Amino acid sequence: MPDAAANFRPDHRFETLQVHAGQTPAPVTNARALPIYQTSSFTFNDSAHAARLFALEEEGNVYTRIFNPTSDVFERRIAALEGGVAAVAVGTHAAARFLAFNTLLTHGDDIVVSNSIGSETRHQLLAFERNFGIHARFVDDGVAGAFAPAIGPRTRAVYVETLAGAGLRVPDFAGIAEVAHAAGLPLLVDNTAGGGGYLAQPLAHGADVVIAATNRLIGGHGAPAGGVIIDGGRFDWSSGRFAEFTQPSAGYHGLRFWERFGPGSPTGNVAFAIRSRVEGARDIGPSLSPLSAFQFVIGLETLSLRAQRHADNALALAHWLRARPEVSAVVYPGLPEHPQHALARRYLPNGFGSELRFVLRGGGDAAARLLAGLELVGSVVNPDDGRTQIDTVEPENALSDGATLRLFAGLEHFDDLVADIDRALTR
Repeated sequence: MPDAAANFRPDHRFETLQVHAGQTPAPVTNARALPIYQTSSFTFNDSAHAARLFALEEEGNVYTRIFNPTSDVFERRIAALEGGVAAVAVGTHAAARFLAFNTLLTHGDDIVVSNSIGSETRHQLLAFERNFGIHARFVDDGVAGAFAPAIGPRTRAVYVETLAGAGLRVPDFAGIAEVAHAAGLPLLVDNTAGGGGYLAQPLAHGADVVIAATNRLIGGHGAPAGGVIIDGGRFDWSSGRFAEFTQPSAGYHGLRFWERFGPGSPTGNVAFAIRSRVEGARDIGPSLSPLSAFQFVIGLETLSLRAQRHADNALALAHWLRARPEVSAVVYPGLPEHPQHALARRYLPNGFGSELRFVLRGGGDAAARLLAGLELVGSVVNPDDGRTQIDTVEPENALSDGATLRLFAGLEHFDDLVADIDRALTR
């Protein structure tokens, strides 16, 4: 099945991979730009060829719901950038989480989860419990060891998010991975804030599976929605906790995924990605459009440049806001007073992300005046599209009794941003 190492060498740097990994000139045409294979299906050479493809005995294209050549380039490239071996791209961030959970969890299972995860993930896990009988055990992620007592006999995974919650907490990836692995469990990380591996690369610190929203820093322009799962390729799925990987698959004539796609196979250990694709994506159908995949590939080509500018602007804005008399508190992992600043320096060496939070004196009225007075800075649901945005947060995520606002730094010139915010603060 697809190898994320296509068209790059191990010594290539991130900036080279983001332009070249996973793509060679198109066959027949030798097109330089990535072709968009806007087709639902593909032809077979003969009946034997079709049989081999359906039995997963041969790599190839059958149906875009499962596999598409345009999406394949995006999947290879993002896997290379995150330090994984394979990826599965789908139509939304929520679909990527659902697919990852669906690949591991069944009725009666549970998953140990950081209590600082975002509200969307929390709502999705509550829906899993309500509809499928799958329970989420929430723990304080401040100390890696806190995850161990929550692990039970039906636990199937540990899950955290990069720069999560009101405090923009930084998980101790290596420490939490050690706890998870000691219990025979994989560590799943939502690395949306990690910028496709440029800002944070959890797989390099022991994580086993990464999930991300591709419509944020990865795509960078707020155009298509999308999500992706990246398989780290190191976890042993044959421990006995994950029978779906070792027992015969009814949908593939008794195929055992761990035997066919484990570390001893010609593909190497891509068992999680393959099961997510050929059972999960096949049955649930959260397909990514080939056009969207093309747009995400275009976004990847400038990822490091954009992610660096986002992070640089966020750090500068955090320092500027901290000095303002109208602001009583600023939370940003790049500030020395942040509780996880040391972890941020370890796990986010290129920058501390685009998001910061600040508390405005004067409460809700002051926040309303600020938002109404902004001209350049906007307020939208999808951040990291190149434009700076400020919005208020839910009461449960407020930092204090003041008005808590969330700012995502964009790519604009810093002086123009502070001029706009200054006018709004002093109007």
